[in-house]
Amino acid sequence: MQKWTIGGLTVHAVLETVVPTRPDRLFRGLPAELPHWLRPHYVDDAGNLLVAIQSLLIESGDQLVVVDCCFGEGHDLPYQIPMDPDQFGRSLAAAGFTAADVTTVVCTHLHLDHAGRNTTRRDGDWVPTYPNATYLLTADEYDAWRRSSAPNRAAAETVEPLAAHDVLRLTEMDHAITDEIRLIATPGHTPGHTAVWLESAGETAVISGDVIHHPIQITHPEAQALPDEDPAAAAVTREHLLKRVVDDQAVLFGTHFAAPAAGTVISDDGALMWVPI
Repeated sequence: MQKWTIGGLTVHAVLETVVPTRPDRLFRGLPAELPHWLRPHYVDDAGNLLVAIQSLLIESGDQLVVVDCCFGEGHDLPYQIPMDPDQFGRSLAAAGFTAADVTTVVCTHLHLDHAGRNTTRRDGDWVPTYPNATYLLTADEYDAWRRSSAPNRAAAETVEPLAAHDVLRLTEMDHAITDEIRLIATPGHTPGHTAVWLESAGETAVISGDVIHHPIQITHPEAQALPDEDPAAAAVTREHLLKRVVDDQAVLFGTHFAAPAAGTVISDDGALMWVPI
């Protein structure tokens, strides 16, 4: 288990799976040679990028906030994912929690690898996975999702039951979840994409969502993720977020980063460098 503290907050990574991915299946504009520092944590011996599918849990007082909900089980996926169906449950239990403990779920955006576990099939019906939680989603993202026909669009059964059970709340892009946790607007990957900003006891951090898919984009922020709906806007957002991380000396949690999933970003002669924690 990976666990970190940010001031009075505790952040846990709850892993569903790690997917070895050919670089050209995820990015355009990468250098021909991948930097050596990516091995062994972020690139395997075959040259595949290691892409984690995980939720990040934030303990804040009596609040337990889940950021993004992985693939989940039982949904029709457009591609095969190597997955142990029991892995997520084991990871959640190892962190010391059950689904009933969660008070808030944040959807940074509505792609299938971030929203699938929003719901679970029980007795033939799709119901909220976290029975005591409110689910937060920006209104801009919800509107874009309703119009989208992208192949990685979250399935209807991951969103519509939330509204039917009256647990879905549509927010502004800068919504405050608690005094220490808030959303920040990070459009580009999707129109209503948000990251999650943490400030507690003088320490800061950000959970990236899909602003940054892999540590390679820290050194090469110009590399475009193929699923970006607006690559130019995503690149601008990534540049601004990375500058803020450097300027604020914030911890960066990479939603798709294999372990170690947290680190800092430093500027070395104008080049950005990832320093894992």
